[in-house]
Amino acid sequence: MTYEAGWHAGLPLLKGNAILDLLFRHMQRPEYGFRYQWNEGDLLIWDQRAVQHYAVRDYEGRRVIHRISVLPG
Repeated sequence: MTYEAGWHAGLPLLKGNAILDLLFRHMQRPEYGFRYQWNEGDLLIWDQRAVQHYAVRDYEGRRVIHRISVLPG
């Protein structure tokens, strides 16, 4: 897999892609995952800068989502 992001760290493309591949494989390990069982009235908050989010549609009913961004100030 190529990511075309080796330039980001000032590394040659192949070396940068190898590091990204290692990181992407690492974050997919089950011990680093978190699954939440939604209940009516729940509120879940996470820091999008530090979390890889993936929504799985394994629920019934309607889910309302609001995104809020906090600007530095």
